[in-house]
Amino acid sequence: MSGRPRARLTPGYAAAMAGGDDTSSGTTVADRPSAKLATERLHPLTDSRDARPPNDPTIQMPPPAGPQATSRLGSSTALTTAADAMHSEEIDRTRLFIRMGWAISAAAIASVPLLHAPRAMSIAFVAAMAIGIAVSAWFHRAFADPARYTERAMMVLAAMCLVNAHVAVLYYGTFTVTPLIVVIGIHFVARTGAERSARRIIVLAMALYAASALAILSGAIADPGVFASDRPVSRRALGAGAGFVLGAYALAYATARSF
Repeated sequence: MSGRPRARLTPGYAAAMAGGDDTSSGTTVADRPSAKLATERLHPLTDSRDARPPNDPTIQMPPPAGPQATSRLGSSTALTTAADAMHSEEIDRTRLFIRMGWAISAAAIASVPLLHAPRAMSIAFVAAMAIGIAVSAWFHRAFADPARYTERAMMVLAAMCLVNAHVAVLYYGTFTVTPLIVVIGIHFVARTGAERSARRIIVLAMALYAASALAILSGAIADPGVFASDRPVSRRALGAGAGFVLGAYALAYATARSF
């Protein structure tokens, strides 16, 4: 016998030599640290650190609206925008009309020293114009806020302007071209969205002018107009003139509401 020591066989080596299954061994090649490192390098996406937890919150997008809902929303927005634009334009026109009234009133007051009207009539005329400027200035400032532009406020302003305008009609002449300024005012008010106020305004305007014309036609007062005719005019002719003015008032209202 030789003196060399005999090598001891491990259980795994002995099983392999015997033809047994090596899977029963406790340690395999895949379990080695070097094999795990190679696997992670080949498949980096399988790293457990990159795995998303099951309860990770996600953003849920709402389902897109259908074409019918979109068209309804678009038409509603368009109608609202158009109505707001028309309302804003009406307010701007009203404030511009007020400023034009200031200029006309100032020019009318400046003409008083140049005309030979009765003193009482001149005082009443200047007072009416001054009050009109003061009151309309308050409305002009108030209407800068669209919420304060109401039908009631518009009615009060228009009524005050009509009274002042017919004082001017009496001052310059009831049967002259002066009522034309009232025709313009009626047309302006009737074009607004306040239909009920427009009807009241046309009735008030016709009543004021009819009262002035009847007072002169009946002889209750002499025509105080500075541009009244010096020649005698028959009552029939004056009545026809008054009817023409009232017809112009009605026509201004009708055309403003129709067109």
